[in-house]
Amino acid sequence: ENAREAALLKYVLTLQRAIRGWYRRRMYLKLRASALMIQSRFRAAQARIAYHEMKVGYARLQGFLLPILF
Repeated sequence: ENAREAALLKYVLTLQRAIRGWYRRRMYLKLRASALMIQSRFRAAQARIAYHEMKVGYARLQGFLLPILF
């Protein structure tokens, strides 16, 4: 009877470990995907801001230089 209980406990613990590992890996992958999405959106927003600033800068430069050159 004790051997049966020990074997059953071993199987239960193995199953619990597998399920907990699978669940934690799934949670980790979801968190990682979320972090990557946030980072990607942040970098895209920064690129849009930089492009807008560059575009406005060139427009100002043209507005300043065109009357002088022509």
